[in-house]
Amino acid sequence: MLIGHLVGTCLIFLIFLSLTWVISYAVSLLDGRHKFPPNVMDIITKVELWLLYIDIMLCTIVLLLGTVRFCMDLVERRYE
Repeated sequence: MLIGHLVGTCLIFLIFLSLTWVISYAVSLLDGRHKFPPNVMDIITKVELWLLYIDIMLCTIVLLLGTVRFCMDLVERRYE
């Protein structure tokens, strides 16, 4: 059960990290061909950072819930 949550956490982390990396790479490529105005680059940078923050929050929630559930299952089995 814990392994499933760890795999799920890893998958969520990799998906959001890949998404952030692809956006960053695409913006960098486009910015190299045609410079964006500074305010547009600020918005894009904020979006990239928020994607990373969302990734961290989701992974933390999944990992903590998985750990709590695993510990509760251990305690329930011990007292049966």
